[in-house]
Amino acid sequence: MKSFVASAIALCVVLAQGGGYVVEEALFSDGPPPLGWTVGEGAYVSPSYSNAIVRVAFSYAADFEVQSPLTARLYAVSHATQSEVEIASLNTATTAAAFDFPPNSDYRAFRIAAESGFGLSSFAATWLDTRLDAPTNIVISNNTGTSFDIRWDAVAGAVGYKVSVCTNIIVGMSAGTEAWIDDFSQAVAGGSSALKSDKFNSDYADQAGWLCNPYIYPSTVAGTVRLGGSERNREGILASPPLPAGSAWYLRMRAWRNSADDGTDMPIEIVSGDVTNRIAVVTFGNSPSVAEDFMVPLPPLQEGDRVIFHSFTNKKPRVILDRVALVTGYSAGEVVSHCFAEVDAGSATSARIDNLPPVLVDVRVRACASNAGEDSAWSPAACVDLAKPPPIPVLVVPGSDIVAEGYHESFNALTNLPDTVWSDGVTLPFWQARKGTELVDKITVTSGPGSKSGGLYAYRGTNRTDMASYSLSAVAKGGNKMSFGFAVTNDTDGFLSDFQISFKARQWSFTTNRVDNQSLRFSSLVTNELVSVSAADGAWTEMEALRFDAVRSLAEGGVQADAATGSVFADLSSTLTGVRLRPGEILHLRWVPDPVSNGDALGVDDVSLTCDFSGGGMVIHIVQGPPGFR
Repeated sequence: MKSFVASAIALCVVLAQGGGYVVEEALFSDGPPPLGWTVGEGAYVSPSYSNAIVRVAFSYAADFEVQSPLTARLYAVSHATQSEVEIASLNTATTAAAFDFPPNSDYRAFRIAAESGFGLSSFAATWLDTRLDAPTNIVISNNTGTSFDIRWDAVAGAVGYKVSVCTNIIVGMSAGTEAWIDDFSQAVAGGSSALKSDKFNSDYADQAGWLCNPYIYPSTVAGTVRLGGSERNREGILASPPLPAGSAWYLRMRAWRNSADDGTDMPIEIVSGDVTNRIAVVTFGNSPSVAEDFMVPLPPLQEGDRVIFHSFTNKKPRVILDRVALVTGYSAGEVVSHCFAEVDAGSATSARIDNLPPVLVDVRVRACASNAGEDSAWSPAACVDLAKPPPIPVLVVPGSDIVAEGYHESFNALTNLPDTVWSDGVTLPFWQARKGTELVDKITVTSGPGSKSGGLYAYRGTNRTDMASYSLSAVAKGGNKMSFGFAVTNDTDGFLSDFQISFKARQWSFTTNRVDNQSLRFSSLVTNELVSVSAADGAWTEMEALRFDAVRSLAEGGVQADAATGSVFADLSSTLTGVRLRPGEILHLRWVPDPVSNGDALGVDDVSLTCDFSGGGMVIHIVQGPPGFR
């Protein structure tokens, strides 16, 4: 062990976790010992530190001048054995000492036994904190009102994790009773002073019992006074009327700083007889002209004591004081924590917490080490309001039912539809179609296979009563490019993601001598405004997994044949990778059959769309533009 005496020791506070050094300074000279310390007769006892002490430093002094040096013995406590080891003998002939400990010394606490008159004025202990880092990036999802999912980032070195679900209840809180109050509503401007500024109204001051210097000015707004003046190097001081005696008074006040270049502090003092003591410094927030409420505990008062409000300034009025009151019976209450669940998540970085009451809870995660003494601190709390869970994710389609499964279109609305004019969003709610870039004005109802001319079709099977066979289809021949689809918009204040699209792709007509390869292609587009399904191709993202390749006959392999309807089909589904919809954005979905020299009828049936959300509830509206929009 190395021991040395230093003439001066620099003491600092450095906080670290996950293998860093930590230095703590504990001062005794200015008041009671720091939290965790105990002081007995002739002894100081430190709290137990975490984890291994590597260095300790002292500065100390006798309480009074002595003729001969006083001594104190320093003992270190081993964490493993809980036994004391004498480290050094200190005396008042010197004023500082520091000691380095060998690695893994396992010292966690100290006791200093001193002769009467030996005063310890400061202490610093440095230890190597080998605790794990606390988990970060806590994400809460799927709040049902009685359960939720939680996940977090992995912590290096952790062998497991624990999740704690608690609620903090404030017990014993009381607003108290206001025994004396002044809202300054009668404090009006007085005459001009030698400084050519309005002073605090002297009649009011005499009547109400206030004392002030010339640098207190009534505000032009009734019910406030300004502390401070326009003269440089002046201080505004406002002394309250005489206060009644008492031992449990609080001062309740509302105040704010006057402007952006004013100071942020207002010292408060108690004048008792000929003695003035500063009891608090009220610190305002960063925003000027924003009222703040404060509760200041007062020391025991003697009859006739006064409270003094300060505004030290060398510029212009610093503080606006709006209302003050003397309060008895006030209590901020005590925060009592109740733990509903502590779940061992094992080595997983996620968990589901069930069977919870519908209340507001705090959730924390701790990383566990192989040595329990090196477990991390609990993570900062994530708040989960089980009393107000977000709505179940739904796709809301105006004019139709709200379903938790999302949006679904079976195209049954096309049943027995006569040949008619097609109108975007009217013939088939929320859907639009284009022939090239031109509006489609007609939809043809037909059944069964056969050669069809280019255009938009409501296809049904050969069995007219088979409504499930209806689909929205198109024939693209030559340069006749057809497209159809719909769009959804994010009306929430959160993000929508994990869009799942599924549909049945159908082929209704077959050209046996066709030489061109033809496909029905699916693509998506995210924009800030509704656009046409014929918008430029370069902006769309095509999904290969949702492409349907046409065949040349009903019997050709690679697809499922449906002889009853006279079609072949394929059930396709996929996640729209990378699609994340911000609030107000619109997701467009479209299908485009390749335009070939002799194209077949290709369409979709049973279209479904679902998604997930993060942040707030989720409501998606199917949207459409007015007829004729491009």
